[in-house]
Amino acid sequence: MPKFVTLDSYRLQQILINLAGNAIKFTTKGHVAIKFSLDKTSDHILHIEVVDTGIGISKDKHASVFEAFSQAETSTVRAFGGTGLGLVISKTLVELMGGEISLESVEGCGSTFKFYVPFIDGCDESSCSVQSQQDYGHVVTYEKRLQDVTILLVEDNPINRLVARESLEAEGATILTAENGEQAVKAVKESGAVIDVVLMDVQMPIMDGYTATKEIRALKGFSGIPIIAMTANALMSDKKAAAQAGMDDHISKPFDIAQLVRIISAFTVPNISSKDVLYVDSDNKAETKLSDFNHEAALLRLGDNRDILCAAAESFIADSETAMGSIPTVVTDDNVSDVMRAIHSLKGASLTVGAERTAGKLAELEIDLKLHKYEHYSVKVKEMSELLVDACSAIQIFLFGKPKSVEQARVVPKKESVTRLQIIELCDMLAQSNMKVLDIYSELKRKDQGSYLSVLSEIDMDVQNLNFRNAQARLERFLRSEC
Repeated sequence: MPKFVTLDSYRLQQILINLAGNAIKFTTKGHVAIKFSLDKTSDHILHIEVVDTGIGISKDKHASVFEAFSQAETSTVRAFGGTGLGLVISKTLVELMGGEISLESVEGCGSTFKFYVPFIDGCDESSCSVQSQQDYGHVVTYEKRLQDVTILLVEDNPINRLVARESLEAEGATILTAENGEQAVKAVKESGAVIDVVLMDVQMPIMDGYTATKEIRALKGFSGIPIIAMTANALMSDKKAAAQAGMDDHISKPFDIAQLVRIISAFTVPNISSKDVLYVDSDNKAETKLSDFNHEAALLRLGDNRDILCAAAESFIADSETAMGSIPTVVTDDNVSDVMRAIHSLKGASLTVGAERTAGKLAELEIDLKLHKYEHYSVKVKEMSELLVDACSAIQIFLFGKPKSVEQARVVPKKESVTRLQIIELCDMLAQSNMKVLDIYSELKRKDQGSYLSVLSEIDMDVQNLNFRNAQARLERFLRSEC
């Protein structure tokens, strides 16, 4: 007898994005179709099929497609990309919703992924409210300590960028972002007069944080702008390197939000006192500790802000497959620099969301590669991939079991404005035909679009129809017209 639950439209969307994204990736001609139907015997069981006319899957692989990274060794993956994490996550989500997923496929003739989910109608507001207050209620009381402070956040990892931005905006700060040192220098040149402090990641592509700091210090009028280094370690050598580059302070990642606020306040808020303390009253002491997802430690670092942790955790799952696709099973001196960069980035994101065992294994890999020790690399990558799936599954359980309370749902936060950098990021994702563009586009539509309202409306139909090339061309024309 299936367990009937309220149908979660967001989880259903994630499953469909994963399955449809896979189908599109492996279908070079023909079509991809998504079919919905209610069970013939019950109006409370939804059946969904994702059908494609792509390359298909050989029968001997059917049993393993839902296993972690089972595709990673095949020539198919080298041709089409992907590691199979999306299918593992989809299976986990379907089972969390009380359903089952299966595959029918003939090599060369396409594939059909079928799943069903049982559901009930949503509960009424009063009963939901009581349940939410009983199970998930917690009170956070504090004053915004960075009101009217403008911060330039320089961070290449999207999850770390999201966590830092959301955490600091919750404290009242205005956040400008850059993804590498080159963008940071440009941002200071263009917006330096309004920037109160720079949070500078150290390891970034294109231009690292140390070089960017030196270039900013050389700019006329900005030699004294406070620059705080963010590194993955708290080693004395890191602090010394930051000081030598001209940085004013240092914080290690994943950062504790209270500590970060104190450091920023030392440069921006006069006469900060001990009364600016975060007080938390929570009834959620009895939550089960999940395998390789230390959400309690992550929440503590984030000032018990569950919304920020959930947002970071969702992004972590969405980005994990892309990250694993950048970490091959074999490494040589020719590709070691790129692999180390991917490992370092995934390590930082894992630490941020509380996937501590995954981060630990990534740290081992990073040390091995720095020493050019490759003999155990493949084994450790396999171990790490298994830990990553374990973490992602645990995170999904956490997210699935933590609905927002009615009170939270009624709060209408001030809309964040769409930035030019976000439009450029959207354009890049469209160029890659990356299915995550749907999530990015939906997020931008929820924001204050300002001067980008017209062009985002113009590409709406193209994005919805997955005509990414046309949408990219329209965005590129708009960006050129702005210059």
